Amino acid sequence: MSIRTSFAILASIGLLSACAPQHPSVHMAPTLAGGSPTGTTGGPRAFRALLHSQGTTVTGSAEMRPGQRPGVTVATLNVVGGTAGAEYGWAVHLGQCGADGDVLAEASSYPTVTVDSGGAASTIATLYIDSPAGGNYHVTVHASHALTSPVVSCGELEKVGT
Repeated sequence: MSIRTSFAILASIGLLSACAPQHPSVHMAPTLAGGSPTGTTGGPRAFRALLHSQGTTVTGSAEMRPGQRPGVTVATLNVVGGTAGAEYGWAVHLGQCGADGDVLAEASSYPTVTVDSGGAASTIATLYIDSPAGGNYHVTVHASHALTSPVVSCGELEKVGT
């Protein structure tokens, strides 16, 4: 292979990698030496939670499940009992309610949810992370779009199925 051909191949590889979609760094579930999330076996799982009010009337449900391709996880949020017109921030966190665990993936991945006139709201977040097979996660809903605002509702995500 000539130097010219080698250079052309290397330049093409560099161009292709520059055009590949780039995702911001994300928080991955802790792993064991074998590569599976801490304390788990098997493949990705779906998780569901019932959200409980934290001194408010806001309740609801949430889900986290594998996306349609590797490296994508989908989180959904449904709230009821909210104040019409209110905008709530939300996120999936590591650990249990009240523990203030790290946000799973980038905080900007979670769209603000706006409550309708009936007190309900729903939204979906696409998280560019591998779907966890297990672990402890919870969903918090905040009084405003800022994830540092008071928590109005929280629920611990539990694995669905076996």
